Amino acid sequence: MLALMRPGLDLPTYAGILQRFALAYARIEPLLCELDHCRPAGLPAYRPRLPALLDELAGLPESVSRPFSPLPPPASDAGAHYFGMRYVVEGSTQGARLIFAQLEKNLPQPAGAGFAYWRVQREAATGWPLFRDCLDQAGVEPEALVQGAEAAFSVFIDAFVPPVHAA
Repeated sequence: MLALMRPGLDLPTYAGILQRFALAYARIEPLLCELDHCRPAGLPAYRPRLPALLDELAGLPESVSRPFSPLPPPASDAGAHYFGMRYVVEGSTQGARLIFAQLEKNLPQPAGAGFAYWRVQREAATGWPLFRDCLDQAGVEPEALVQGAEAAFSVFIDAFVPPVHAA
């Protein structure tokens, strides 16, 4: 991820990073959509990131992908689980402006669909205060909220940490 912020970023490295994001969102977004019924009326629907990632990746050098399986539904308190997962995804938007600006300076040529993923992230960042307010008012069970957040964090960690092969 630090490569996104540094001069000398090349397209294969950038494509590899986006591929990891795509892997994570491919696991998270089906469950977020399935749990949309848990979203309070005042909170806008989740804006998927995977389509923007796939558009951008279509114009970049191929990178290695790994198989994935969607996240299973939560065992209990789907509303809190939804908020916890969305907390991680929506919170990730907060660095989008800075990353976008650095990418425009550091990537040697326009990438794929013109930084489509980072544009979605930057636009979604404006909804962070509303999301926080809805979360504060939702009165969700903290333990289930943490479980949802941990599930989302685990997906991103799995996508970005290379698998360890037994020797």
